[in-house]
Amino acid sequence: MRVRFGGLLALGLAVALFAPGPSQAGERTLHVRAGTVIRRAPNAKAPRIAVLAEPADLPRIGQQGAWVEVRWEKTTGWVSLAGQAGAEDNQPLLGSAAEPTHPVPARKPEAGRLARARSLLGVSSEKTAKNAHLGPYHLLTDLPSPERIAFLDRLAGQVETAYHERYGRTPIGAPAETVLLFEREGAYRTYQDAEGALAGAEASGHSGYGLVAIWDGGRPTREIAETLVHEIVHLLNRRAIGPQLPPWLDEGIADDLAHSRIGDDGALFSETLGGTAFKAGARIQYFGARAALRQLVEAQGEGTAPSLPDLLGMPWETFVGTGADLHYAQASFFVRYLLAGENGALALAFRGFLNGVAEGGEPSAETLEKALGRGWPELETGFRAWVVRLSE
Repeated sequence: MRVRFGGLLALGLAVALFAPGPSQAGERTLHVRAGTVIRRAPNAKAPRIAVLAEPADLPRIGQQGAWVEVRWEKTTGWVSLAGQAGAEDNQPLLGSAAEPTHPVPARKPEAGRLARARSLLGVSSEKTAKNAHLGPYHLLTDLPSPERIAFLDRLAGQVETAYHERYGRTPIGAPAETVLLFEREGAYRTYQDAEGALAGAEASGHSGYGLVAIWDGGRPTREIAETLVHEIVHLLNRRAIGPQLPPWLDEGIADDLAHSRIGDDGALFSETLGGTAFKAGARIQYFGARAALRQLVEAQGEGTAPSLPDLLGMPWETFVGTGADLHYAQASFFVRYLLAGENGALALAFRGFLNGVAEGGEPSAETLEKALGRGWPELETGFRAWVVRLSE
């Protein structure tokens, strides 16, 4: 989801819905089935926090009888061992080995969520038949703005091509997902809160279960456009590399492409940094990519930015916890550095790393270091210097 942060920097971040990251090193995990329900208490009648779309390995905290307490995103919850074959001894389901990362086909929208969205939008399938797409994606919307929809349509139609050209990966199959574009923020909030784990989050968009949900609310067109690109990239990451990528990689790629310059006609210029800066009296206000870059420069200067190995090793709950805006900024500009820094010297090796991950390789800091052929001290120095030059 794309999370809103206040302040002059006007930062925008995003995470994929229900996509758990890796656990802390050495921490015992619980392997659970797709469809597993996470509840707020060790009771079958307790409210749901989330329903997992895919198998996952969740960090274990404790256990009460047949219930295991686990960490989930920014909270904790309880999973019943009933029906979790092999969960008691932390073995993969049915004794099989965990499946390596690989691209997966596009996912059609989950029927219940799609029906709930139609109800909130007041839109039937017949009513949207003549206005049913943003690029290659199906569209459901109640927004009475043909011009804005046409702009987003042109933009969405370019994202997959830009993704292939920039990261060197071709998504498998064809898109099958649906974009939900809410005119009013309130309707989006109602839809968002029903997801449980996202209830109350200051989000401008999220993706999951074959759906991308964003809201208009009269916001600047480019702000909405950046959110749309970010969420589409999450869909493409699944089809081109694989699901459940570490947060730095999944969110870094999504924000990297969303930080591209977007033209007045909806053209996407992936090699050029977007965002704006305006002088307001004695102050300068930064927006979009420029806001993220500004924050990263300040954090590096103050010594508060995590080291790159620490960033790459962050589990999901840490990445989106305290300092999340900085983590997103650092991940996105590290991806941009690997592609464009030092006149593209690292781009071929980084794309090779992505190919390796898509073929089942470990998406770890150690694997990336080996692929790049450089040690972390050298990479840290090069990255920090590049960020400063980019901001000048």
